[in-house]
Amino acid sequence: MSTTSKRIAVIDDELRQLHARIAVLTAERNTLTALHRMPNEILARIFALLPGLPSDGVMHVCRRWHLLCVGLAELWADIRLESWTPGRFAQALKRSGSRLLHVEIACVDVPGALNAAQAVMSMLVTHAARVESLTAVLGSDGMQKLLTAMRPVSFPVLKSLSMEKSHPRLGGRYYDDGFDVDDNSSLDDMSDYSDDDLSLSYHTRRVVLSQLPALEVLVLRHVRVDANVSVLSSLMRMHLANATPLPVADLITLLHATPNLRALALENTTRIGFSGRDPTGIAPLPHLQTLSIRQADEEVSTILAHIDVPASAAVLIRRNALLGISDQHFTNTLTWLGTRTRNTPHADTLRLYSDPPSVRYGLDNKFVETRAAGSVVVSLSSAEGSTESSKIANAVLRALAPPHLASITRLECTGVELSASLWKGLLAQQIIPSNTIQHITINADMAGKRLVQGLSASKKFAALHELVVRIPVKLAPTYGVADVAKAVGDFAAMYQKVKGGGAKLPRLVVRKFVDKSGPDTTTGRALGRALIAQAAGETSWNKARGLVGEFVWEEVVL
Repeated sequence: MSTTSKRIAVIDDELRQLHARIAVLTAERNTLTALHRMPNEILARIFALLPGLPSDGVMHVCRRWHLLCVGLAELWADIRLESWTPGRFAQALKRSGSRLLHVEIACVDVPGALNAAQAVMSMLVTHAARVESLTAVLGSDGMQKLLTAMRPVSFPVLKSLSMEKSHPRLGGRYYDDGFDVDDNSSLDDMSDYSDDDLSLSYHTRRVVLSQLPALEVLVLRHVRVDANVSVLSSLMRMHLANATPLPVADLITLLHATPNLRALALENTTRIGFSGRDPTGIAPLPHLQTLSIRQADEEVSTILAHIDVPASAAVLIRRNALLGISDQHFTNTLTWLGTRTRNTPHADTLRLYSDPPSVRYGLDNKFVETRAAGSVVVSLSSAEGSTESSKIANAVLRALAPPHLASITRLECTGVELSASLWKGLLAQQIIPSNTIQHITINADMAGKRLVQGLSASKKFAALHELVVRIPVKLAPTYGVADVAKAVGDFAAMYQKVKGGGAKLPRLVVRKFVDKSGPDTTTGRALGRALIAQAAGETSWNKARGLVGEFVWEEVVL
């Protein structure tokens, strides 16, 4: 061995000794830190707060942490898989011991992952007896295979089930338009066949409720449900979205079997006449607290006609115009709303606002919401024109009045563009009880201007104490705010005239929202914002300022 080689060997030996010494000193130093002296029980509580399974970042910090994580079964009972990793899943199942499992699988189908996916699903159904909650967001193939694997298996302790069929070409999620773009069978083609004619694949792609006797929460999106269950008294919350084609008759049958529901939400879930059967009987839902329906007119009125909900339930109805418009069925729905809660505690707030149109279709959805206590909400899509909005709002409000609106003290209108003459009629005829309204909130836009004009024309504002005008960040045309300011000034003058004796509107609040998240990079855009800011400035309100008791100017930075 050469002299050089001998020297290298000596150096390597000294380095090994130094590394060993460093490791000993590091271990001794770690024992002196406050974190190392922390009891295992405290560390275990901290680890339990981390979402999902213990990560390598925790497991590989030190030997003590590694052994502690491996030995704590509760850390392995909350399983989240974002890829098909059967080894990781098997490890968690083993280390979780006999603990109840909370499983979340969020794996969009990936080519080549079939064997791994099937291995995970096989292990899942093998341990079905201790799965307490299951959440799955899968592609079409993955969801079909999971439903097929679950179909013959009982999950005796499963309390919460949430399943959503996603689509990688649409960013992992479907658009909420009521149609399953990935379904192999179109609804039109299937509507002419009975269940006996459908394929075995169609039947196995359903959630079988009879296999879930302890279920309390059910959330399904683009996943079908088998309504053939005698009774499911444990179910308290059910949300079915785009689960077409569930016949309305089957839905009512299912609701007969779930008498203890507290919350029910249906979004484009049913189809009239799909099974060739009409719904029968009335499903009693005595404990229902919230009911939300987004369906076509005929389906909405049919569902409402076959369920019995308590007068205290909060109700949200969204008409989906894409799936059919029917004035008669809409009238039936309004009649139901107007009569079902005559003994309900009165609300104190009426909110009218605009809902953005559908991303995909610009639908003219109409919304009606009633709350037993707190507020009554009417929302119209911003896709509606003023004439249509006025027509719908007039029908809805007259159906709700007087029992729902008799004690309204707050009126909030942000975006619903009703005509000034309609506002005048609603206020003058006490459909909206103007003599009890103490607070009004509007946006600085055409809709707000028309409300104020209608209020002036009605001369009904005996109890009004405060008017709040909101100036949003994104304004319509620059003249809009000045127009609203003039209308508010005219109203303040009318208030003085009607009240007499020099009385003034007690309080006017103008609240301007300002976005200072970043500088304008384009000269033209900066100039445009400057012009809008000038038009929306405090000086626009000088007339109104002199006619009210208290004027408040607020700028809210977003």
